[in-house]
Amino acid sequence: MKRGGAHEILQVDEARADFIGRYPGYVNTALLDKLRATEYRRLDERHQVYLDYAGASL
Repeated sequence: MKRGGAHEILQVDEARADFIGRYPGYVNTALLDKLRATEYRRLDERHQVYLDYAGASL
C-alpha cells in the first residue's frame, strides 16, 4: 500500500484512533498483526487473504 502526503497520513492516523476508540479490544490483536507481518508477509505483498476453514494452515 502506497501512502500519500502528510495530510493522507494524518487522516489514516485519525481514522485508526477513532476505530480504536470505538473498539478498544482491537489493540489486543497486535500479536496477530506482528505474526502476519513476519510469517505471512507474502499475503500482503500479493494482496491476498487466506481463509482457513479446515485448519489446513499455510
